[in-house]
Amino acid sequence: RLEALTPPGHTARIDLTIVMSEEDAEYARQCRDLANALPDRHSVRFLPGMAHEEIEGILGASHIFALPTRGENFGHAIYEALAAGRPVMVSDQTPWRGLEAHKAGWDLAIGDYAAFREKLDEVAAMDHDTLLAWCRGAWVMAEARQLESRSRLRETYLEQFS
Repeated sequence: RLEALTPPGHTARIDLTIVMSEEDAEYARQCRDLANALPDRHSVRFLPGMAHEEIEGILGASHIFALPTRGENFGHAIYEALAAGRPVMVSDQTPWRGLEAHKAGWDLAIGDYAAFREKLDEVAAMDHDTLLAWCRGAWVMAEARQLESRSRLRETYLEQFS
């Protein structure tokens, strides 16, 4: 809900990059219409679906990764953002929980637009060192998940071949 970015009193500048395939032309049109209705201080750039290698460049040029999804089984895009050292702002409908405690991001209630706005304002006001601490927290969380996954895989192999 792009219009949720612009309540009265909201002052942060938001530069949003949306990477999406346009399989549903009507949905894509609705997204563009909403983006065009935002105040001039915000910018929205739409990019078509792209190769994995190109996504790394987009993430590297961003402060955070936001995916207020209504549901994710694992959230590979979320993991990729964390692994790229980008804090994530996701809904509470993903398995990625407890992000804030690790300074890796925020898992917010899907319908709580005020919470998303407040966090966007908070991130926009972060100084460089604070943002870097959150970026490191994101990367550390991804690394921990990777090590955990490798450990489980190793244990599975050992059980099967013992």
